[in-house]
Amino acid sequence: MTSEGSSMGESQALAASIVDVNVCIGPDIPSDRSTDAADVVELQNRFNIGRSFVRSSTAIRVSRKAGNQAVLELGHTDRLSAVVVASTLHLDSLAAELAAAAKAGAKAVWLEGGNWTTESEANKRLIRVAGHTGLPLLAPHRQPGDASALGRLTAGIDTPVVLVDARYPDFADVLAALDRYHNLHIETSSLGSYQAIESITRVTGPELVLYGSGAPVGTPLSPINAILQAKISDAEKQTIFGGNAARIFGLELGPTTRLQMVTPDRLFDVHGHVFPAPWEVPDQASTSLLDQLAGYGIRKQVASSVPAIMGDLETGNGQTVSACKLNPDQLGYLVANPNDVALAKDHIMRWGDSPGIVGIKIHAEGSAVPTRSSRMNHLFDVLADYGRPVKIHNAGDGWERALLEIAQKHPQLPIIIAHAGFHRPQPSSGLVVSESSNVYIELASSKADIRDARELVGSVDVERVLFGSDAPLINPAFVIGLYQDLGLEDRALQRIYWENGQKLFGDYM
Repeated sequence: MTSEGSSMGESQALAASIVDVNVCIGPDIPSDRSTDAADVVELQNRFNIGRSFVRSSTAIRVSRKAGNQAVLELGHTDRLSAVVVASTLHLDSLAAELAAAAKAGAKAVWLEGGNWTTESEANKRLIRVAGHTGLPLLAPHRQPGDASALGRLTAGIDTPVVLVDARYPDFADVLAALDRYHNLHIETSSLGSYQAIESITRVTGPELVLYGSGAPVGTPLSPINAILQAKISDAEKQTIFGGNAARIFGLELGPTTRLQMVTPDRLFDVHGHVFPAPWEVPDQASTSLLDQLAGYGIRKQVASSVPAIMGDLETGNGQTVSACKLNPDQLGYLVANPNDVALAKDHIMRWGDSPGIVGIKIHAEGSAVPTRSSRMNHLFDVLADYGRPVKIHNAGDGWERALLEIAQKHPQLPIIIAHAGFHRPQPSSGLVVSESSNVYIELASSKADIRDARELVGSVDVERVLFGSDAPLINPAFVIGLYQDLGLEDRALQRIYWENGQKLFGDYM
């Protein structure tokens, strides 16, 4: 369940049978990203997945009939179950198509209805027709309010409905909808926020959570890790991995296999936070969390204050300074806002040499100042004089070229691209790294495309890749799964996990 390098400490072992309810196959661009049944079987063998529910991208993008026929033919394959797509196009023929698909062995229906919150007549009819099959429904959660809208739209049918790709920014609505609409369920491919599994289990019980990988976009290892490390009982984990799917889809579970999360011996985490935070994630004390994070292998963490990022720079940066004083392994970034360069200068004068303060954090998106703006350039001119590493959450069109120009203007200033792109690893970040001598990346994300991450990391020198978790916003176990599935050898992972961060920040600790 790891890359080639897996000699690090092991933890969280469990005997379970895995059913993956969220897999997509079909042609893609570039063509080497196209997937078929053989690719699914390879993932099953590599990650000990007993059965996968497979839909076709062709049925969504091109031809519903052709794509559905392709997966129905796979449904007779051992360990693969067919998920047919139902869309609002050609609604007059949908009922007959779905009835034939159910007779041919389809095990579930994927609802492709666009914007659920409009509750359009087309979406209402789509759900009525799909519900008449009696098959469980899978529905993509794409925007705020989708969970409640799907709950209302499906309240009149008895069949289970599984929310796919629901993420932490929408959890307030998701948790409330799961609690109210008892036919709603949720799968795990995007449950990457800190203690998400525990939170949902606490509110709704484990019976509403199903394992899903999101393959080929998501790595199966991230949600496997998230479930294994969750602070719930082994029986509840087994229920999530396969028991719920067996009950909902009428399956016989295959034999159990030994699942084990491999925890790195030591991680130098360059992307952490000091809370509180305005999201539906577990609140944390405004001090160091290293005692909690040690269970993931995190030995040192560089954190920035969420209150400072959200606009309270005085309180937030003071909070970071205090947290660093309490724990020598807790390191910190002062947050600098390009809208107030004078305050950034003042905070560097006051706190820039405080124990544990090792760099600066800029949040271009949070400050509503694009990376390519003149104000951002001015801020970097000031930070170059300070000289300590700068981690930037980029924003705006053309941020890659703009950041490269900044890096080339200040070649002695280390710069870290947060999330290795805009919210997630992007291959375009490789240009910034490769054409500079001072830019680094870290991959923290709960919505990474494993294919993009592999392409990016393969295009740059391993010395420029750092470990970042975004904890306690994101679950470190989820992010560790991403790093472990990059396909790197153990020696490269060791450098990424610890040595590169230690080398970059060592002079300032």
